[in-house]
Amino acid sequence: MSERNGPQAEGTGSLKVVADDGTNASTDPPDKISVRDLLASYDRQVQDLLDRADASTTGGERVRLLYQVRSSIAVHDAVLEAALCPLLEDLPGGSEIAERLRQGCRERAALLVRFAKITKGVAAHNVYPVSGAEVEQILEDLDRSFGTHADEETANVGDVLVAAAKSIDPDVVAARMSLEADAAPSRSHSRSTEHLRSTRLRRMYHRMDRAANWVDAHHGWTESAATHRSTRTLQVEQLKRLSSASPTVRDLLALQDATVRSVIEEFEAARTDLERDEAADRMTAAIMVHDSVLEGVVCPLLDAMPERAASALRLRQGCRQRAGLLRAWHELTNGVSKEDLDTAQRTEIATTLGSLIESFHVHEGQETDDVGALLEQLKDGAYRTWHSQLDDVMWPWRSEGPELLALRMALWAETAPTRVHPLVAKHPSSHVLKSLARLSDIWTGRTEDSALKRWLKPESSSRR
Repeated sequence: MSERNGPQAEGTGSLKVVADDGTNASTDPPDKISVRDLLASYDRQVQDLLDRADASTTGGERVRLLYQVRSSIAVHDAVLEAALCPLLEDLPGGSEIAERLRQGCRERAALLVRFAKITKGVAAHNVYPVSGAEVEQILEDLDRSFGTHADEETANVGDVLVAAAKSIDPDVVAARMSLEADAAPSRSHSRSTEHLRSTRLRRMYHRMDRAANWVDAHHGWTESAATHRSTRTLQVEQLKRLSSASPTVRDLLALQDATVRSVIEEFEAARTDLERDEAADRMTAAIMVHDSVLEGVVCPLLDAMPERAASALRLRQGCRQRAGLLRAWHELTNGVSKEDLDTAQRTEIATTLGSLIESFHVHEGQETDDVGALLEQLKDGAYRTWHSQLDDVMWPWRSEGPELLALRMALWAETAPTRVHPLVAKHPSSHVLKSLARLSDIWTGRTEDSALKRWLKPESSSRR
């Protein structure tokens, strides 16, 4: 893969240009977004995937990553053609650069169409054995084309926008690019490139691509289904299966821990900042769901055994310790673009996540066995609660015992929050507060770095 050795801007508070002496010469007021950094962040997302594909050692992994590269490049180039090129055409010296951008986009679109043809209707694991040489050629050509774009075209675009700094508001550029990214197709379409300014056509292809991606995942043609299925979903499915398999309490608790442990191992195996950030998001959410199930389902059972109050207290203390670390992690990362984190911030985040992992290992090594031994002393009828009559109607074949516990844990995990909420922390067994917190998490997740977030909070969002 080609190296990106061109000068890049540093910092996010101002538009910075690298001077001849290596220092940073700022040409924009300090309250403006850096257009160079904005363009570099779009390029970096694609380049990270290309680098991962190039570093992969198996044909199946190369194909899997090319599916991700296809979506990333399609969105990247759609933003260039729909938002950036029309802007450049209205600026002095921008028409020629806009045409070069479009030529690069068309070249990559043709490569993506070739990839679509060799993968259409073919299971992902069969693509490389049949078309391995073409896959390698497509990957090489994509890297060359995108390398030219990142090394030359992005720098030229930045120069034009800097020269027109008095007539161009970087906040407007950022907003237009983000809005286009929200509705961009995730595959290449010939008609879309012929009608670059047709918003209706792009949105139609965006919806078609979402359906096509689902079909691919549903039929197992790609690994996107397994990649994008959340840890919560996997945990809930496994617990529901156990609710009809006569498990022991130790089995249920071990499953809870194993689900989180797998995400921790994924986080520790991450090689790049992008992989580490994505794994950290999944890991913190998984630990939050895990602890919510402990406090909402397991601890009330221990409370029914007065002689075991110390075990319940120790379990809750561990959950609260991890909740404090999760809250600290959210405060460090909330409202800050992952690409903008400096070395000191990443060090503090790594320390916090390290303490979180250590706390979970303490729970896994000590508390899980103690709690399992205690709950195994309960009679099957002790697992029934005030809403067990409803469970009898919905799942009459699993009305008591560890099977009922597995079902209750699965149902609780389905709507457990993935962020720390102070009110839920005070009342961890409240179904109403838990469900409201879950809805709040969904809202927060959908508005983060989105058109809606920028509309609601334009000032804070413009500095992302």
